[in-house]
Amino acid sequence: MDKKRFGAINSVISLIIVIALLIVVNILSNKYHFKTDLTDNKIYSLSNASKDIIKKIDDNLIVKCFFSSNLPENYNINKKYLKDLLYEYKSYSNGKLKYQFINPDQDPELQQKLISLGVPKVQITGISSDKFEVKNIYMGVVFYYKDKKEVIPVLKTTKNLEYNISKIIKKLTTKNLPVVGFLSSAGTAVPEVEMRKLQKDLKDYLDVETIHLVKYLDIQDAVDILVVANPRMKLNEWAKYQIDQFIMKGKPVIFLIDTVNSNFTLMSATKNPTNINDLLKKYGVKVADTLIADLKNQKIALERRVGNFMIQNTINYPFYPVFTNINKKYPFLSDFDALYFPLVNNIEILNKKNKNLDWLFKSSPKSRLESSPYNIDPYQQFTLSQFNSGKEYIAGVLIKGKLESAFKNIDLSILKDKDIEKKEKKEKYEIFNLENLKKKFKSETNNARVIVIGDSDFIKDPLIDKTMESFFMNLLDWSLDNTGLINIRSKGIKLRVLKDVDDSTKLIVKILNIFLMPLLLILIGILIRSKMRKSE
Repeated sequence: MDKKRFGAINSVISLIIVIALLIVVNILSNKYHFKTDLTDNKIYSLSNASKDIIKKIDDNLIVKCFFSSNLPENYNINKKYLKDLLYEYKSYSNGKLKYQFINPDQDPELQQKLISLGVPKVQITGISSDKFEVKNIYMGVVFYYKDKKEVIPVLKTTKNLEYNISKIIKKLTTKNLPVVGFLSSAGTAVPEVEMRKLQKDLKDYLDVETIHLVKYLDIQDAVDILVVANPRMKLNEWAKYQIDQFIMKGKPVIFLIDTVNSNFTLMSATKNPTNINDLLKKYGVKVADTLIADLKNQKIALERRVGNFMIQNTINYPFYPVFTNINKKYPFLSDFDALYFPLVNNIEILNKKNKNLDWLFKSSPKSRLESSPYNIDPYQQFTLSQFNSGKEYIAGVLIKGKLESAFKNIDLSILKDKDIEKKEKKEKYEIFNLENLKKKFKSETNNARVIVIGDSDFIKDPLIDKTMESFFMNLLDWSLDNTGLINIRSKGIKLRVLKDVDDSTKLIVKILNIFLMPLLLILIGILIRSKMRKSE
């Protein structure tokens, strides 16, 4: 056999082998999902929590994606990302997740059905053929599971898309959703009025209730976690007792306490008359009536009238501190580089030997405390010397494990309300029975889960943002042992904060910036000139 023929045969065999390998790789890639995600927070990979959620579904989950065909390129990318994400969910669903993409543009009957489903036709401005165009399109997704459905009306962004999809799947497949109760007593913040955005987002995967501590009814057993947000008046003994016994049952409580009432419009602050510290002190902590001011802080936008014009200024505001000293050993904090709270109170740990108490986040060493009378004017002249205490102030505390009741060794007859006893028996009230109360009383718990934060404004409208909402939801999930969603939610929410450097380092960097480039250019010129001389 001549060499040419032998070479031709080898070439054909090599080609057949390559084709066979490509077929095998294609088959394997359809069966197994291979992908490398080089992003810091793995935002393009399905998290283990999402995999666990989709693996546990016990019935078919149908996902119908309604997208128009004439999507602008910037929205077509969103569609492609959704398709890739659903492909990953499908690969881990044991064949239970099925999805399809449908173009409703030429189907009037389907368009009418989409209106009833809550998937609107939206007008968007996008880039197409290198120019801006206004189009009316569909970009909605509907999830069907058994007799339930959930809708993403318009997919305008892929940010937090995995979290939103996993949250929807968990809501559809969970029989009994956890119930979060917001205390309504002693002038606490009202979710329906002050936290509308948060309440709306919470209802996507939790049941939300407002809890009224009516004499002598217990906090509902159905409530899984209690939030005490910004009491602005004194709590009576019965309310404190109910909160205490809720904790003693091993149920979690989140205290968001402002001991200073602030008015952001007038930029004024006064002491809050709440007596919540009567309870918290028994647990070993106290929310002080001082505000933390820090050189590491958020900027705020303020408007000032100058003549006939309104001018907006953006200035650093020390009373809106940024906390980068975060206790990351707890999963609800591990993915945050920074947290920020407006007009936040510092928290004192009264018994530092108590191993069941732990700090969550502290201010920087360049911070100070503002006492009454409070001057929170953003235009006041701050000096660097004011922030040279070197102290770090705690603004968040966790109480966990063993905890004694605040009412241990206290005569429970103090809970008796003589005014109610004088009234006739009503259907909604139980007459006070001291003996029954003593029988039900729990003096301690080995499973306390109490979080205390010196601020509530961070979850209120309009200050709440995605980062701080994610932080609060992480608190809820961790407290409810629902840690799966924490890792998904935390993807892509990091606030990148510049590291502090000393003055000598700054000086070195400045000198290098000024002289390094000219020196490099001179050296390159000398080298080139030297080579030219050698070649002559």
